[in-house]
Amino acid sequence: MFQKNHPFNLSAKILVKLSQVKSEFTSLLISNHFRSEYDTFPLHK
Repeated sequence: MFQKNHPFNLSAKILVKLSQVKSEFTSLLISNHFRSEYDTFPLHK
């Protein structure tokens, strides 16, 4: 039973980790994008 469930648990952990990394990467991209737009068009000053 444990041997049958183990690979699924491992892949589930990997999927969760991948989704966390993906969301962090996406937020980083978005913040960098807006920061570069602010630098190009300094409307907030």
